[in-house]
Amino acid sequence: MEYLYVAGPNDNRGMNKRLLNAVSYQTDGILYSLVDGLNKKDFGCLSMSTVAGNINKCLYNFGEGRSFIDSGGYSIIKGDIHPQHIVSAIDCWGYYAEHEIESYDHIMSLDIPVSIKFNELNKPQKIYDYNKMSLSVLVDLIEKFPEIREKIFFVEQFKMLPQYEIWKQLYHDLDLGQYIQNRAIGGMVGIRGVTKIKFSPFTAIAYKCLLDYMHAEEFNQQIFRIHFLGIYNIYDRFHIAILEKLFSHYLGDSITVKFSYDSAYFANSARKNTALPVYASDGDSMLCYETALSVPQNILNCVYNRSDLYHYILDEIDLRRQDNKIQNSSSFGPLNIYSNMNIDRYFERLVDEYDLVGLIVKNKSMTVVKSKLQSILADLNQNLPQLFTRHIQGAIEENIKITHKFHKWFVDSKGFDDLDELIKLFIMRIGFPNCIN
Repeated sequence: MEYLYVAGPNDNRGMNKRLLNAVSYQTDGILYSLVDGLNKKDFGCLSMSTVAGNINKCLYNFGEGRSFIDSGGYSIIKGDIHPQHIVSAIDCWGYYAEHEIESYDHIMSLDIPVSIKFNELNKPQKIYDYNKMSLSVLVDLIEKFPEIREKIFFVEQFKMLPQYEIWKQLYHDLDLGQYIQNRAIGGMVGIRGVTKIKFSPFTAIAYKCLLDYMHAEEFNQQIFRIHFLGIYNIYDRFHIAILEKLFSHYLGDSITVKFSYDSAYFANSARKNTALPVYASDGDSMLCYETALSVPQNILNCVYNRSDLYHYILDEIDLRRQDNKIQNSSSFGPLNIYSNMNIDRYFERLVDEYDLVGLIVKNKSMTVVKSKLQSILADLNQNLPQLFTRHIQGAIEENIKITHKFHKWFVDSKGFDDLDELIKLFIMRIGFPNCIN
């Protein structure tokens, strides 16, 4: 799985431009949102042109790597855009997608899932109509520029039953299967704060993405992509690693499965707390340093890969050791990203080492799966208790239990009606309050 760094205007300023280079040394994926072009009272093609300039400058500072553009639809969710201006927002998305087609590698579709401010938008027909309008612009772009098909990610929404039904209907009515090659899963930011669930919310809709992909039209089907929007939770990332390898098992060697996620949390948490633990790889093992102050200089030199950055971070660490305020709150962001990417690579190795895909596909009985898994989790807790806490172990066990049910569907049925029922039960279990009525 690939991690995408979430960038913004501040990354084009001052020391942050050089720190961005240290980020690009850890990950070659970057996501930049169009939100600044949509959350102004006078937004339009001019504001989108300004954002395009900021994005291109940031991509230049980032260096080589794949660029993902988020649609900026969060402005609509928050209510920064009045419903009467949504049509203009759709036009702005289309303007950017078309006129900057050579600037980005991938772009997310503009989804309008709900409004937390304007309740008049939260009617099934209105949400359907606005999203049909947005997706029609997307379809027109693909027909006009066939090469954009490989760039676009269709964003699925699912956390309320009416929302799921609307997106299912849109996929059918617009015959998106003949246009969509890449898929993304949205609606996960803040979902645990509302529902208090202790499992990953994306398993069911990931299986729908898989089925839709398998039934899609015959275009370049050599790569199956899912992007998970707004992920940072430890057990979510562990589960993405499992699903990526499980779906690869389903599709076989002729198709490459590529999962990715984005998170602003790694950089933001480092800005707020310089005492975070740092994880580093030692071959197949993981090392855990209590804070950045205890990280060896060879690791710092690896993360802050230019001489000026390396000496800069040493000065920042000296300030912290003296209990003084550091010069730049973003200084430790690249180190926390390095730490979390090491965690991701470790998770991928563990999925293979403990054959967690085999655990799911070779055992029909969940009782057997649970018994074997408990032994594995106990082993993981003994090796790295800081990561595999009791809470994390419980969430991993629940995720695999849920996945085992969907795997049984895949083996026994692969029928949409059966999957549809499983997804609806899963959404009801999430229990997100319905505000679409």
